[in-house]
Amino acid sequence: MRFILGLILVMMSSSVFCNCFPVSFKFLDFNPSTTGATAESDVIELDLNDASLNSFQSTEDIPLNFTGGNSTYHCDFGMSNPGSLYKLTARSQESGTSEYYQILTTGNNDGVYVKVQLSVNSLLGSYSVENSLYGFARYYFNFPRDDLNSKVTYAIKYRLTKNKPVSSETKNIGDTVTLKDHVRFNESPGSNSYNLKQNIRVKFNYTPTTCSFNDTTVKVSNISYGDVSKGLAHDADAEVKIDCDQTVAYATRSVHYRFVSDNAVGNVLPNEYTNSDSAGNIGFELIKDGSVVNLSNNRYDLIAWGDLKENVARNTIIPLKYKYTPYGNKIFKAGQVLSRVKIVIDYD
Repeated sequence: MRFILGLILVMMSSSVFCNCFPVSFKFLDFNPSTTGATAESDVIELDLNDASLNSFQSTEDIPLNFTGGNSTYHCDFGMSNPGSLYKLTARSQESGTSEYYQILTTGNNDGVYVKVQLSVNSLLGSYSVENSLYGFARYYFNFPRDDLNSKVTYAIKYRLTKNKPVSSETKNIGDTVTLKDHVRFNESPGSNSYNLKQNIRVKFNYTPTTCSFNDTTVKVSNISYGDVSKGLAHDADAEVKIDCDQTVAYATRSVHYRFVSDNAVGNVLPNEYTNSDSAGNIGFELIKDGSVVNLSNNRYDLIAWGDLKENVARNTIIPLKYKYTPYGNKIFKAGQVLSRVKIVIDYD
């Protein structure tokens, strides 16, 4: 029994922890401070434009920035003797676990998902432990506050993921986010029993998937009056093209386009040319993939959320043909035809 008891005592004495405070130790202070110090990092921008799906990016060697309290901090052990030296170390509270964030842009349902980890360069150093009154009072050591800021660094590791984690927290692009994980020290064990900690604040930025259409004028080949009734589709002298910008490793939103006309007659784009040489009531129907575009109900997919960057076309040519089509009273003559249609780009 004595042997077992002695073994237990050895194990207990090797697990002595301290409590640290942002003030120096005061001799014979019978009402010592119990107020801790929480440092807040500057807001660290994580640029997801360069982030990878396959490996972590890292912001290296970021120092702590404790500014509160006195210029001298201390740690004490109550009546437990930790030995002559105590190694004060820093660590991440969550010990290498990952946290997930969904980062949205305005009006966007998916955005990007990012996986984040905190890594800490831990050792401050070994400090000589003193006794305040010949072995009958508190054991402690003082240390400069600047030791925290000059000897400890941390790194934020992050990468993109296409999986949609159930545990992800949703934020908007550019929001300031305080990570759940933070830097703490080897004080007394237990989730709420430490007094010094450093919160880490970040913001996520990236360039959303964006597409645009420049105003384009196309000239449809001329036809004879008699060919109108044949209902043939004709090419134009220029292509209709949508340009897209894809910077992130995958598409951050789905992109669609549609054709809109405020004055369409059914599916016909009416003739807006009103000079004396106008052809009258004859306009154009748009032909895409062999079918007439329904101007009251059309929507075409361009990019799907999650499409890999290398698979997103920078320039997409819309395969259009044009059919001369009478409308209204169908009275027309040889002359000029001018019709307009809007191409609207939608994101979700």
